[in-house]
Amino acid sequence: EHIIVDAQFVVPVPDSVTDGVAAQMLVNPLTVLMLRRQVEKHFATGYDGVVLNNAAGGAVGRLVTAGFSNHHIATVSLVRRTETAQRLRECFPEVPVVVTGHHNWVDAARDLIGGRTVGAALDPIGGALSADLLGLLSPGGTMVVYGRMADEPIPVHASALLDRGLTLRGVTIGRWVATASPEQRVSD
Repeated sequence: EHIIVDAQFVVPVPDSVTDGVAAQMLVNPLTVLMLRRQVEKHFATGYDGVVLNNAAGGAVGRLVTAGFSNHHIATVSLVRRTETAQRLRECFPEVPVVVTGHHNWVDAARDLIGGRTVGAALDPIGGALSADLLGLLSPGGTMVVYGRMADEPIPVHASALLDRGLTLRGVTIGRWVATASPEQRVSD
């Protein structure tokens, strides 16, 4: 297929890189960069907390785990299936994993969090699970939604945000294209 686009939005891809890999090379790392920028707002004065990484077994989720670890940002990986949890434990043995398909997953996550602050939760899914993620955030925490895989909306009552001073933010490549300066896009 062919398409005409502005040159500022294309990147040359060597023939040695498959189309499947090339399709992910720009969007996924940029998404992780935008997510890290949102999370780092909680690190301005030092932070020993943890970030919840929902759908951690997906391509972006694995990049979040690796990239955040490289920047010394602790994460707890959330996945739907036991098999995915096992694969993540093999790839990232130092990162705790919770299976959201288990009925007691919220309690298991709380156990892994311990007494640490949960300043952010990253969620590409939306829907009912997002309400549980909001419930795990510490006061002043932020949930960053970067996808809409669930068909249903996020069920949030205003008191869930107001009483604990939580923030619900959205991050997309489209917003990056619309709001980042040309210099920032080149740098990113």
